[in-house]
Amino acid sequence: MKRKLTISVAVLILFILLFATGSRIHGSSVLNTALARYEKEAGPVVPHRYAPPAPTPENRVKGDNIAIWLKAGAELVYMTMKEKRFLDELIKKDYRNLSTSDKSALLDLLNRNDVALEVLRRVTRCQNSSFELEYNAGFNMQIPRYLQMMYARSLLDSKARLHLAEGQLAEAINLVAAEERIAAALQHDPVLIGGLVGLAVEKDYHEMVHVILPQADQSILAELMQQMQHLKTMTLPASRFLAAEGAVLYHSFNNLPFSSLEAYRDGPNALPWVHRFFKRQLIANSLDLYADYVSLSKRPYQSISKNEWTSSSFLREELRKALFPNVSNIVERFQSAEAARILSSAAVELCLKGHTEGGYPASLAPLTSPYTGEPSAYSVHSDGSATLSFPKDDAFWDSNHKGNTTMRKPRFVWNLPAVKTLSSK
Repeated sequence: MKRKLTISVAVLILFILLFATGSRIHGSSVLNTALARYEKEAGPVVPHRYAPPAPTPENRVKGDNIAIWLKAGAELVYMTMKEKRFLDELIKKDYRNLSTSDKSALLDLLNRNDVALEVLRRVTRCQNSSFELEYNAGFNMQIPRYLQMMYARSLLDSKARLHLAEGQLAEAINLVAAEERIAAALQHDPVLIGGLVGLAVEKDYHEMVHVILPQADQSILAELMQQMQHLKTMTLPASRFLAAEGAVLYHSFNNLPFSSLEAYRDGPNALPWVHRFFKRQLIANSLDLYADYVSLSKRPYQSISKNEWTSSSFLREELRKALFPNVSNIVERFQSAEAARILSSAAVELCLKGHTEGGYPASLAPLTSPYTGEPSAYSVHSDGSATLSFPKDDAFWDSNHKGNTTMRKPRFVWNLPAVKTLSSK
């Protein structure tokens, strides 16, 4: 009896060893295949977190790093949650007609944060950015930092709007320039939460430019054009952010033994011991999932069906829910922001031509929206004004976000002031 038990235990141990070896060999094969596909779609899986661009020693000495001033200014900001909600509501109002109580509360908030605002304004001296100190922070540590940066920038935006309402255009332009630098910096390094905050900042920036255009002279339009070029140079597409997230997940799974699905966000929480046998298969399926996302994000959002964001595989679908449940929404944000950026830049360029050539061109080569893949519309009106838009984008956004008040629509329609108004500046 004892001998039979010993033989049974030995057979069981042998079976477990063979199973573990087979799982390991099979897992390695599946992982290598998935890794090759991922790198074909998304590029190399970088060996460190997010692969931030390293600033040169010269830039460090000169302080030519937007991220340094942004982080410093954000740390100096003091606002209560009530005041943050107040700023969120205030942006929906016309600053020319603020109530006495709203204006008084805003001025008090701005005066209290005067030092922080002065630090934030220094980003206008910089062209480069690297959040090099952020890359080892976990996901939950990053969120409060980036939200603090967003509210710091909200103070700049509010002060700029107040200057515009009071006719102080030069002061407003300086703050708008700082807003552009912050939007560009947050979208330059591929940290997803930073990129999403950067998109929100950029929306407000384009709204400010739209308000400024009727008041802008040639020198201001030229400055706005430079800002647009800087923003275009610095910002990254959705595919780059998704590729970075996939790389982070791969290295977290690979380097942290038995890490959980949330390890790349929250740290190494152990899975049950049985998952040791399937770690490579888990990583392979995750890489396949991110390769799909990167591939989809390169297509216009309108052309992607809802079914393409989900997976027929039970494991892949569970991974999607755990890792990236809102990927469709994220890709839409990036692509719609890029479409708005294209229009904004073209609108400023048209206004500049209106100044230099005495009128808007009769026609304009169509622009193509990365959001819908559809062309722009352009018309010059009898009074000398003009309209530039992505009409399909505007309609598609409205149909896609019926009843949703949490996401503000990017500016897909630009009403350009009459040339005679521009010429009088």
